[in-house]
Amino acid sequence: MMEEELYKSVTVTVKSVRSVLLEETPNVEDYQKNLNALGQIVSASSQSQEYRSQILANNGLPDILVEILNRSFQHNVPTEELRFTLYIRLMRGILLLARNLVVTKQFVEFSSILSNLENFNQKVSHNHEFYLKTLVVYIQCLANMSHITREQNIVAEIVETFFKNEDLMSLIANDDQMKVPFAAFLKNILLNSDNLYDVLTHDDTILRYTISELDKADIHNEDLDQYSSLLILTFQNIIAHETYSKWLKRIDCESAEFSRVMKLNQVIVTSKEDWDNYQLTAMLAWIFDNFLVFSEMSKSILLSLIYDPLELKRVHINLIILLDCLSDLGKFEATRQFLEHYNAIEELISLLRVVHESVDRKTLKSKEKIEETEGKKEFPQVKSLIIEVIAFLVHGSFEIQEKMRELHGLELVLSNCMIDDNDPFIKERAIVCVKFLLANNEKNQQFVADLEAKQTVDDDALKEVGYEVQIEDGNVKLRKTENQKLQEI
Repeated sequence: MMEEELYKSVTVTVKSVRSVLLEETPNVEDYQKNLNALGQIVSASSQSQEYRSQILANNGLPDILVEILNRSFQHNVPTEELRFTLYIRLMRGILLLARNLVVTKQFVEFSSILSNLENFNQKVSHNHEFYLKTLVVYIQCLANMSHITREQNIVAEIVETFFKNEDLMSLIANDDQMKVPFAAFLKNILLNSDNLYDVLTHDDTILRYTISELDKADIHNEDLDQYSSLLILTFQNIIAHETYSKWLKRIDCESAEFSRVMKLNQVIVTSKEDWDNYQLTAMLAWIFDNFLVFSEMSKSILLSLIYDPLELKRVHINLIILLDCLSDLGKFEATRQFLEHYNAIEELISLLRVVHESVDRKTLKSKEKIEETEGKKEFPQVKSLIIEVIAFLVHGSFEIQEKMRELHGLELVLSNCMIDDNDPFIKERAIVCVKFLLANNEKNQQFVADLEAKQTVDDDALKEVGYEVQIEDGNVKLRKTENQKLQEI
């Protein structure tokens, strides 16, 4: 009985508000009376899930709210200043009620809120005392709705309502009460694959907004604010979509814009530890495609006698980003399977060889002699990252072990088991890679033994991975040392 009384009370109030907003031209007392009654309902609905569920059980209530949202700010809007303000406040109360109720039950479509917001913007001056307060509620309502629905095909409406209104976007950007729920709204909307597809193929306004906002944020800071965190979650979803690769191809890879986007890609790719296989495949598609492009560019420049140092620097920056992404994702089995399927080992060895032969190793002694480095090509950290990626591929793979020997990659890795200030930690990474290359592979072990006999291998590096060279009956053998287990890396 009490529930029935509750339904009647709420329904009577909301119907009365509908009459005031849509049909009649009430006096000030009518506005105030409805404001007070609606205020009590809004307050109760913000505090109790049970209350929200009870009043939503009355199926007539959502229909009345939707009708108000669809028709308000169109006709019968009072022109007299006091009544106009009361009209806005009453409409704000309806929005607050809708905002509170949609977290329990989805009863209104985004298009109704977006259309109502456009009408509100046309009728109410930005200088009005209740403009910003009401705008906050519109965006909060959209954010709440987006948490429980994945409505599709609304990208065009969002762009039209928000992004084509520079004044509105400026207000949002400067108010945390709006920009945080707005970011949550966009994040949730793009969880729908169709909406994300539209953003990447038809209108990339939302994507470019996300990139621009992330550029302004300190995304390297571990203590990110809520707004930046939401933007990062949005961008994680974007770069892991199968269509992102096509969007990237629309940007000139030699442009500053491309490098800017790639730097952001690097941060996002390497900041998440739980990519699923679908996401990994989508990301590896654009990472590996671009790696092939910049690998070829790098080899071409490094092998040229005449080159532009600025071009080499630009190519180097992008190549480092792509290798870092491959290295970070190498911990996933899906990444190794992808790279094996596309014979990545061949390109990795080819690039490693060109860099190794074209860029002089830098030591403390050579740094002291500045004249020795003048005019030399600078291409740091690349070899170290390549060897790290190769190590991921070699580990536990007899097939890759064999390819490394057949493609003469084994001796390349061995040649880098030494300190090189161009590539910090390259010796350590190369030694790990050598260990994986020799594990349970007699042909690779014999190959290294033959190299050692010719004094082309650093004996200390072999000792670090638990091997030593011995000669038996005139033949060179590579044997495991007794304390190998103690030296495992």
